[in-house]
Amino acid sequence: MHGSLNVRTPDRKKRPNLNKSFLALALSFGVYLFPLIGPHTVSLLGQVLWIELTRGERAPFWIATDIGFALMLQSIAFAALCWFFMRPAVLRVLVLAAAVPFAWIAVEYAYLVFIPSRFLIEEDTATERGDWAIECSARDVGLVEVSRPSSLLVWSELLVQAIDGSYKLMRIPGCELTPLAIPQAKIQPGGRADFITGVTYFVPDHGVIFSRQETATGAFTWNHLLRNRITPIPGLHAAASPILSVDGNWAAWLEKEAIAIESINVDEAPLQVIPDNFKGSSYTLRTVDMQRGEIELVSSDRRTVVGLDGSIKSSTTLPLFWDVYRDDGPPRVSWNTEGGSGTHNVLKGRLINSVAMSPSRDLIAVSVGTALNIGQIRDSIYILRVKDGVEIFRRYLPTYTRTPVYFPADDLLAYTADRQVVVLRVTR
Repeated sequence: MHGSLNVRTPDRKKRPNLNKSFLALALSFGVYLFPLIGPHTVSLLGQVLWIELTRGERAPFWIATDIGFALMLQSIAFAALCWFFMRPAVLRVLVLAAAVPFAWIAVEYAYLVFIPSRFLIEEDTATERGDWAIECSARDVGLVEVSRPSSLLVWSELLVQAIDGSYKLMRIPGCELTPLAIPQAKIQPGGRADFITGVTYFVPDHGVIFSRQETATGAFTWNHLLRNRITPIPGLHAAASPILSVDGNWAAWLEKEAIAIESINVDEAPLQVIPDNFKGSSYTLRTVDMQRGEIELVSSDRRTVVGLDGSIKSSTTLPLFWDVYRDDGPPRVSWNTEGGSGTHNVLKGRLINSVAMSPSRDLIAVSVGTALNIGQIRDSIYILRVKDGVEIFRRYLPTYTRTPVYFPADDLLAYTADRQVVVLRVTR
């Protein structure tokens, strides 16, 4: 009997299929070439992931989410390419070609909006509270954030700006508006203004300090304005940033090793005050009170009072200070007064627009807005009690309102909302 030998030969159909799978896998890595178009840069997806892995600048879970989404995207691309290679056809080419733009949009949204929002934005679950009565309001103007003396407890007027850019004074109480005679630029052919002005310091009932720069020549001047009378402050460079004394009769500014004080409306000799151990770059000039003979300087968290002879009268921690920006977390507000001390962390994804403390130092007003160009973060203002940090008042405002907050008096709160300045009666 003769036997037969059966020899199995490889299935020739599997080799082409296997080759197609390898080709689909190789081409699926093309997803890492998707361009991510940000506000200022264009980067490839693979480049972004490599930077995240090598530099470790983001949280580990954020990096894992980015990589996980990329792997999911690559898996979808691999499946789609396998589907095409197994049975190539014109219709399938058209389907894949049509899918590419949608895939790119999905990648853009995922990596530039959706995923960052989950890690950069903290959900705001607070609700509006505080049924405070409106004392008065003024339409088509907004409050201006400008430096002012910290020693003034009651404000007779606030500085506001109209839609057309003109400045006005708003009386407190009543919210009556009075035009402020700061020169307004005219738009020249080509869209350029003939000069630029900016208000830098304000003392109620005693005027403002404003700068003016000619766009054609660059000539720069500092000026004092009171009741339609403009008085130039000569000889100052652009970085001098003069302030106005509490009585409105003197201008003062920081020099390298001294504080210069010069009369505006009185015939008095100029002064040069050299404080003990003075480093001008470390301080900001906040208040000059010639009647009391005191100059207030502030640093990041300290308040120093200097006499006109240069002696240090006091140096204490600021009762209220806050972060403009923090590398290792969201901004925070800190306070230290006789009525209490504490720290308040602003929700992630926000920046602090303005902070104010009531004259009696028992309430703190905070204005916050979005720090990002993604997500849907509304502006908000809220009031904290100094003694325990508890929130007693909150209002939400449209995004980018960026309103300053003021306590013109101990029982009044002023802010901008819906193209008007609102003054509320504070309820404790």
